[in-house]
Amino acid sequence: MTQTSGQQMQREAKVDEMKGRLKEAWGDLTDDDVKQAEGQWDQMIATIREKTGESIETISSKVNELIDDAQDSRN
Repeated sequence: MTQTSGQQMQREAKVDEMKGRLKEAWGDLTDDDVKQAEGQWDQMIATIREKTGESIETISSKVNELIDDAQDSRN
């Protein structure tokens, strides 16, 4: 089953929104950091940890909050 162009655009918009939320939550992240870790959450969390010194638990909690907020904003 293939995605329609509308579905693809919707998916890309959601990905872009999440990238923006990550960079907003952790100002030290660059576009390159986000692009490098794209699709690999473990790598993204490691990058955030390296740049901020925050614990994995704190980062995971914040990421989950961002995801929940993004889902709530769509409802």
